[in-house]
Amino acid sequence: MSEVAGALSDGIDPGAAGAAEGGAGAGGGSQSGGGGPAAAGTQGTGTAGAGEGASGSGGEQASSQYPAWMNGLADELRNDPDLARYGSVEDLAKGLKETRAWARGRVPIPQDDAGWKEFGEKLRPESADKYALEVPEGDSGAMAAEYRKFAFDEGIPARHAEATARFFNRVQAEQLSKIATTNQEELRALDLELGAHGYNVRLEATRAMLSAAGIDAESTDAMVRALEQTHGAGKTLRALFTLAERTGELEKVDSTSVALNMGGMSPQAAQAEINKLMNDKAFMDKAGTKGTPEAAKWKRLNEAAAGRK
Repeated sequence: MSEVAGALSDGIDPGAAGAAEGGAGAGGGSQSGGGGPAAAGTQGTGTAGAGEGASGSGGEQASSQYPAWMNGLADELRNDPDLARYGSVEDLAKGLKETRAWARGRVPIPQDDAGWKEFGEKLRPESADKYALEVPEGDSGAMAAEYRKFAFDEGIPARHAEATARFFNRVQAEQLSKIATTNQEELRALDLELGAHGYNVRLEATRAMLSAAGIDAESTDAMVRALEQTHGAGKTLRALFTLAERTGELEKVDSTSVALNMGGMSPQAAQAEINKLMNDKAFMDKAGTKGTPEAAKWKRLNEAAAGRK
């Protein structure tokens, strides 16, 4: 019981109040009417009335501290200070409606794995393919497919999963752009260091070396990309140039290929070289095989003969 409720309960105890007022009534009767039987009876009645009056005064005191509508509540509710904040039953009803509306808008936080699983099932889309994930241009979409499955299993809402995918794509694009810029700067520095002729001679020697090793253009591209990501374009190309030189391919490079690489061959010279190579059966056989140095050279010759750089 609260202190206020205890004080109110003490103030309206009928027995205690009647006894106190009865004593006062008896004293008054003795002074005014003497001590005969009839007077004693009158004094007794006066005492009881005083007691009842005291009790009534205590009830009015209780009602003044709590709204009148609370008088009809059970004992355990009648003195509840939280309910006393509402001045009427109508105010109480409005408060209840507001509380229920507030409660409906709240989401309970799960407390265990089972709760989180159930929570996620309510938030995720109906199936994994409903996640509208953006796939960057040139991307196979394999990672997006894996992430859809992950997001669905973890119960991630579509809005959050899609925002996460956009963030990842943006960060990845920024990183790739920085790598590409760095690689271009490294290759320009290597070109300046070796000179245009030395650079292109080594490029041609490297192509010949890889072809002789049976590595096609697609495999070369994959290998070089992997090396660039871990070591950078500059170190990768320096290593390949060193291998080409040590395998003797650097000494075998012909001036035509170098001139083509450098864009210094005139259309007339390119056509003359085409006419000569058409009589070279071994060359023409390899030129018809995609990914060979001969095929690359044949393509560059025809572009130069047509006046295209």
